[in-house]
Amino acid sequence: MSTLVHSLVALRGCDLPGLVVIGDDGDTQIRSFAELVAAVEGFAARLVARGVGRGERLAIAAPDPEYMVVATLAALRAGAVPIALADPAGGSAEAWAAGALQVVRASGAHRVIRPSPTRGPLPALPGARELMVDDLGEHPLGGAFLPDPDSFRADDLALVQFSGGGQVALRATPYSHAALAAACEALLGAALRARPGDRVLSWIGLHQGLLGAVLAPLRHRVPFVIARPDPFDAARWLRLVDNLGVTITFAGAATLEQPARPDPRLDLRRVRALVCGGDVLALEAVRTFVDVHAAAGLDPRTLVPCFGAAASETPGQPLRVDRVAPEAYSRDGFAAPIGHVLGDMPRKALEFVARGRPLPGHRVEVVDRAGEPLGEREVGEVVVCGPSDDPAGRRTGLRGYLAEGRLYVTGRVDDVIVVHGCSYDPQPIEREAARVPGICAGKVVALARPGKLTDELVVIAEGRPVDPAVLNTMTATLRRRIQAALGLRVAALVQVPVGALPRTSSGELQRAAARAQYLQNA
Repeated sequence: MSTLVHSLVALRGCDLPGLVVIGDDGDTQIRSFAELVAAVEGFAARLVARGVGRGERLAIAAPDPEYMVVATLAALRAGAVPIALADPAGGSAEAWAAGALQVVRASGAHRVIRPSPTRGPLPALPGARELMVDDLGEHPLGGAFLPDPDSFRADDLALVQFSGGGQVALRATPYSHAALAAACEALLGAALRARPGDRVLSWIGLHQGLLGAVLAPLRHRVPFVIARPDPFDAARWLRLVDNLGVTITFAGAATLEQPARPDPRLDLRRVRALVCGGDVLALEAVRTFVDVHAAAGLDPRTLVPCFGAAASETPGQPLRVDRVAPEAYSRDGFAAPIGHVLGDMPRKALEFVARGRPLPGHRVEVVDRAGEPLGEREVGEVVVCGPSDDPAGRRTGLRGYLAEGRLYVTGRVDDVIVVHGCSYDPQPIEREAARVPGICAGKVVALARPGKLTDELVVIAEGRPVDPAVLNTMTATLRRRIQAALGLRVAALVQVPVGALPRTSSGELQRAAARAQYLQNA
């Protein structure tokens, strides 16, 4: 079986441009595949020389993306199991350290690989065994000091990727060497159909987007761009896409939801696949994003909704949207398509974006609380089973349903708001709230608080302080909109300072954390 290690070794003499590194200062450096492999094997040789053994789990913390790429591939090449930690930039040192330590402990990592402070600031991880490695250059022994690629077995553990954390349950996705190779083939092969001339840029943190950003391009010998992504700076992302001739790019939902303005300097005609993921894709945000950048040549058919490496649409297809009746959805947990429900006159349709069909080697199901499979259009928790998963499947913590073989993701299981026995996802509530003057999309969360007879709906919005009379007017408008659209009563509108709502490292709102803070009067 050909593993990612085989793919690396096969690139030793390849002088084609493979890696484009964009520094925080905008400086661009181009490495050939051969130069990348030399750096990786040099780093791997240093790990082996420092006592890193086969199968050892290594957490990797890095203040710059190039170090993360080289160190992760080096751990893989040395036979260890890399676990990429989130980028420490963009948040408080205390929050990053707490999240990183949570992953280190859950993963069973023996050591944390990190550069010395001279390569950039990195908060300390109290209690973790740290191994500092600085040199990203070649090693005198290089590949001769490393395991034979043929010694890697298909079922050997290759890497572990973590998601969640904080108030959201931490979830691990382990990949064997066979599973990793299969996932790379499914993503850039079956789904995106990589071809000569492609260039990849991911705007998702490497701790979550390593597969699409690095491993799959490496497997297919497709050049890839590495930059520090900022989900709140979509303008910089698109400038890089244009300036570097990127044809395949990945972005999270939080990036597409940022306010966008037309840029007459942009030329996005070369983009053939804009792969978008995240928990829930807000249809209005996606439509607005496409409309704003249509003048730059962005073809709406380039949008490729996906669900991790388990399901995806294909480039060149129109966006598929399912319109369902709100009452049947919240009352019965059934995504009844509009126009097919007798006696159910919806106030307004709920609209969900299709995430595509399962990719080769993957299975997607929807189950009830007991784990029993649900039928067509029945809403439950999404379970995926791929080469890296237990045969019984992996529960994702996300709600959704299947219709005509396609997956629709509607929200998080932990975020559901239950009022008088009916279940509501917060996203439709938040989208209606964002239509109220003074409330901005992406800066509002809906949550439940205990009431006398049932939970009550509370909306929390970031914004500059307003006078009580203005807040009362906003609250009245909000109540009318939510009542008319979803039949729900808003108990309270709470205003908090800009930036107060907790978010993940990829910019997505953490509703469970916001609810905990609200209930604690924080």
